[in-house]
Amino acid sequence: MTSTFNKLLLVCFAGTTLCEPLVSCAALPIADTLFVNGTIHTLDTGSTTVVDGALAITNGTITCVGTEVACKPAVGNSTKVVDLNGKAVIPGLIDTHIHPIDAGRAMLGCSLRFQQLTQDALRKVIQACLDRQPGETGLLMVTEFDREGFTTINGPGNKAMLDLLNTTRPIGIVASNQHNVFVNSKTLQLLNITRDTPDPPGGRIGRDSKGEPTGFLEENASGPVRELGGDRGISQIDASIAALAQLRQKGITTILDALQGRHDAWTKLKAQGDLTVRVFTCFGVFGSLDFPSIVAQAQDVKKTLDSGALVANAPGQIWRHVKFFTDGVLPEVSQSGFLLEPYLVDSGNGTWVPGKNFGIPNSNQSQIMEIITRTLDAGLNIHLHAVGDAAVRSVLNAAEAMNRTFRPSDIGIAHAELVAVDDRQRFGKLGIPVIASYQWAQKATYWADLNEKALGPERMSRVEAHAVLNDQGTLLAYGSDWPVDPLDPFLALSIGVNRQGDPQNRNSHASFGPQFVGRLDQLPGLSREVALRGMTTAAAKYLDSSDSIGSLEVGKFADLVVIDRDYFDEAAVPNEQLARNKVLLTMVGGRPVFTDNSTTFLPAEWVAESDRLNSNPVVKSISPGNILSRAVTGRACGSHFGHAH
Repeated sequence: MTSTFNKLLLVCFAGTTLCEPLVSCAALPIADTLFVNGTIHTLDTGSTTVVDGALAITNGTITCVGTEVACKPAVGNSTKVVDLNGKAVIPGLIDTHIHPIDAGRAMLGCSLRFQQLTQDALRKVIQACLDRQPGETGLLMVTEFDREGFTTINGPGNKAMLDLLNTTRPIGIVASNQHNVFVNSKTLQLLNITRDTPDPPGGRIGRDSKGEPTGFLEENASGPVRELGGDRGISQIDASIAALAQLRQKGITTILDALQGRHDAWTKLKAQGDLTVRVFTCFGVFGSLDFPSIVAQAQDVKKTLDSGALVANAPGQIWRHVKFFTDGVLPEVSQSGFLLEPYLVDSGNGTWVPGKNFGIPNSNQSQIMEIITRTLDAGLNIHLHAVGDAAVRSVLNAAEAMNRTFRPSDIGIAHAELVAVDDRQRFGKLGIPVIASYQWAQKATYWADLNEKALGPERMSRVEAHAVLNDQGTLLAYGSDWPVDPLDPFLALSIGVNRQGDPQNRNSHASFGPQFVGRLDQLPGLSREVALRGMTTAAAKYLDSSDSIGSLEVGKFADLVVIDRDYFDEAAVPNEQLARNKVLLTMVGGRPVFTDNSTTFLPAEWVAESDRLNSNPVVKSISPGNILSRAVTGRACGSHFGHAH
């Protein structure tokens, strides 16, 4: 951080008037809570840190930041004064690309937990799920399937591997990247998919050398399986409750649900007083190119469900984004990310040469222009999935051809994992942010072996170029993509800075074995401040909410996190330990929604409220293994492949 103020009042809030410089703080409103003796990282424009600082909260809003002496006039008979014992305070974390309801269903359903499994081990997990549901006849949806790892051990997957299960039920196994599904013969029969079924637009039916369906359905071809699975027998409100428990534990106070249709789960939870995160939602229809219908539906949802202006002490739901996919994912077994040059293929003599597959584009440039234009003209914002360098260029070209000025909130490109060198400066010039998942910049199963060879060394040298894009003027906002990956923001921050995993963090690929230890490449990492701003100020800017959230300043909402060790103190937390921090307190609009059980300095009633939220029967029903941290149990070989995005 660039400046530290000790024994200095930054600002004073008196009624509706900012007082600076300060003569007297006698007019400070009486605070509900006053934190004292903390290291407060405001992340304001001056990157100010207040050592031995104080922070006052009134009606969910920050009313004083400064020294304890300066903020003392805010103390009244009802003020709760909390001594932080020197702990660090940062703004509440903002995740701008996440799938909370999918994650909740995964935690409550049948999950393979990201394990790299043999055929027998995979069937054992699924059979146990089947046996827990005697009498069920509908499709069993299984999640968090490490498809690439499974292929490494078992060779190309085939529906026959699933047909050995002791069941007559249809089975659908969703890859952890969420872009393809593995099904048994029963599912193919129900969907009437045969060797004569053509590939749908934007999708691919996997076929063996004889032309028979293998059971793998890529991209838009997987849509019918998802429809057949429905809600998996898990309601949206139960899935939401499960997800919220993890979000508040990780210090996440605002999210952007990256793909969702109309639902009333957040409405119900808010009415119960149990909505513990601010929710922005991207309305989307997976695989649809009916742009007029998509935008019309998004407008209707906004009219009926959007909460309106953000309220400090009453988190609500915002429906102001449309989601659209331009391509798929990069790994060799899928090859659905749209590339400027084709994927490489094994020539048979140990060398890899250009093949014929450029990926699976979901739309052309004119279609991208149409969906952007319709969305923006309707007063909405658009969130575009673009992974490969050709997909990214298509979006940038479309935006440039529109010849209009964009606000940072207008268009966001999610992922941009592979960007052509010539395109790196275009994001900043056009005003288009990148929503980046820092944790993908580590040595990992999804970059290893065949995946690395299919992309080749030149493309591998420019994957996940977060710091390069930032240096070229790109606004970087963070998105976890949970449940594509475990929810672990401090691991993500660590990888963003170091471009390597942490062997002592079980969510990191570095914990899988020595082949995944060390830097991914020689590209620079982010600074600690830039990385954290991606989860705070930059994320708030992308969500067009900088006036309310993202930093700890007078007049902004009291969304904050108290952490075990100071993220910015390089002596206390060296780079190799950045992924090992933990959240002690999460507060949303002045309301404590999570307290860590190890804390002794927080008020007993805050701990009791945290315990009440976590005593919900849905939360208590989650199997500890289904919290979706990466499990190493079952990983059976020294050469691993993993999930994509």
